[in-house]
Amino acid sequence: MKPVERERALQETGRADRILCCPFIDMFGAQLIGKNIREVNLSGKLMADLEIEAYKLYGHDGVSVGPGLYGVPEAMGVVLDLPETSYPYVTKCVEMDYDNVEDLPVIDPKRDGRLPLFLEGVQILIDEVGDEVGVGSSVAGPFSTAATVVGTERFLKDIRKNPEGIHKLLAHVTKSVLAYMDAVMDMGIVPSMPDPVASGTLISTKTFREFALPYLEVCVEHIRERMGRGPALHICGTTRKHWEEIKKLNLSALSLDNIDDIGEACEVLGDKFCIIGNVDPVGVILNGSRESIHRAVKECIDKAYNNSKGFVLATGCDIPINASPENVKHFMEAARIYSRF
Repeated sequence: MKPVERERALQETGRADRILCCPFIDMFGAQLIGKNIREVNLSGKLMADLEIEAYKLYGHDGVSVGPGLYGVPEAMGVVLDLPETSYPYVTKCVEMDYDNVEDLPVIDPKRDGRLPLFLEGVQILIDEVGDEVGVGSSVAGPFSTAATVVGTERFLKDIRKNPEGIHKLLAHVTKSVLAYMDAVMDMGIVPSMPDPVASGTLISTKTFREFALPYLEVCVEHIRERMGRGPALHICGTTRKHWEEIKKLNLSALSLDNIDDIGEACEVLGDKFCIIGNVDPVGVILNGSRESIHRAVKECIDKAYNNSKGFVLATGCDIPINASPENVKHFMEAARIYSRF
């Protein structure tokens, strides 16, 4: 079955040839097209090319191009370095006073920063493979976007020192996050949200409830109103202590880092969300053998295959950029063996 046929069959009948499987390719795919990471980060076409090449090689069930954590903050004035062999990183945050939050620009995704490149990449995916595989685009949630704009250390300190200012900042950056989401929704794509700074590894549930949840809810409801369903949410690190708060969101799916137990997540959240995850991308995909990869995939499927709202086999986060392409083949091989209906 083609991925779109598989997804449709699962939605309509609950059965297909196998469950959905989406290893998170991201910049790992640069090696598949013989390009360095800087080249890819500066070209919408190359962003799409690596996703298409990976799809042709592995036959997984989703392709995606998006600004992720840094695209919107960069368009708002954050300065990035784009190395050839590693991920982008922030070299200069925006210097601002919370009393003057409104001086920060609200981005135009068709003009500002590298956002037009991401939109170009999404359109290429739609044109070239959109008739056979689902196309996505991810953009960081408001909490992580705001943290990147002013610097995560300052942001987390100011949650206690200046909560009113933080709420002003969050409300303002949400406008830019929604602007990018609207641009991809205009293309018929339901955006997804990573929100790594909202992790239970970094913040308390009280902080999540007060500062992350309200702005996530704004984004989720906006997407649901426009597209008829909510987005998928991925938060790096543990989310276990936030699960009761996350249940308040009208998401379509929750993607889990490999730190959390996917079986437990299905027990707590399975009547609310499709669960995505969560094979260890480092310990298993990067460093594992064929046998250990098969074992980890089988264990993950055994824990989550019968989740009442659905299950998508995936890695717990992005595949490391220096992982072996052969190990990703082993992952997909195991998915086809152990997830047949």
